[in-house]
Amino acid sequence: MALSQCFLLSFVVALFALLIANAEKKITKYEDKDIYKFLNTTDKIWVYNTTEKRRGRTICKYDLKCNISSNGTFFHRVSKERPEELLRGEFLNWSATAPTEYNAMLVFNGSKRAVGLEVLEYASKAYYCAVFTVNLFRRGSPVYRELRVWDRALKKGPGSGCTNKFDQLQRNLNQSAKSHYSRTCQSLPSSMRC
Repeated sequence: MALSQCFLLSFVVALFALLIANAEKKITKYEDKDIYKFLNTTDKIWVYNTTEKRRGRTICKYDLKCNISSNGTFFHRVSKERPEELLRGEFLNWSATAPTEYNAMLVFNGSKRAVGLEVLEYASKAYYCAVFTVNLFRRGSPVYRELRVWDRALKKGPGSGCTNKFDQLQRNLNQSAKSHYSRTCQSLPSSMRC
């Protein structure tokens, strides 16, 4: 059983790498991408826009850090559709061409099972918004993009750098965006404890 899970995980990661490589062929400029700098905030980090397919509803979703180290983080993921979850992110350097900063994280659930891979594709200079490629390790779950924004930046919205990168990545993969954030999301209840 464990061997088949390792094989499946290896296959999914290889497939994900191929998709990213194809999308990045059109993106030649290197941007500073340090996942630690983006996640190291006390703000809620909201999904502002996404290419994730849903049935026409606005989905309120955010992450809130419990703690963070140079190698990983524990955080709560809260949404209207699913129960609140405490997750662990293990940082890694996804791109061999990037410097030593970590630009991705392998996400584990409470049962210590890898449930997804999240790659930081772009972050604003002040790290208040970022674009992620997300691959959930579920059968039939496509790779999608998310534009994420710190809570304190919601009034102004993400900067043009984040929105341009999000638009560029979705065009490269022929995906369409679906806005997930609205002001009503602020009333999303939470009972989080770390």
